[in-house]
Amino acid sequence: MASGSSLPVAAPRVQRPPKRSAADRLFAELDDRRIETGSTGWVARVLGIHMAQRAAWVQIAPAGGEPWSVVLHLSPQATADHAIAALTAWSRVPSHERPLVVEVMRLA
Repeated sequence: MASGSSLPVAAPRVQRPPKRSAADRLFAELDDRRIETGSTGWVARVLGIHMAQRAAWVQIAPAGGEPWSVVLHLSPQATADHAIAALTAWSRVPSHERPLVVEVMRLA
């Protein structure tokens, strides 16, 4: 090696954030979201997410501890925005007529 030359310095490794799973992304986008129902609203809490063949089953309950929940069945094409829209529509139905499972973007 010639005098005055230096050894190559390795570039610092860039830490990339770990990739989040589809369930993690849904949780981040749905948990603690306010669902508007006209003059009132409620805050959604995600109780659980189950992924099955790219579809998702998401159990949601109100943050205030009310004794009810709803399960959203999201098709593979459905997004968190679709889920929020479905929850908003579901919330506007009289409570005694609400289904326990809501199909979100179900394709025939």
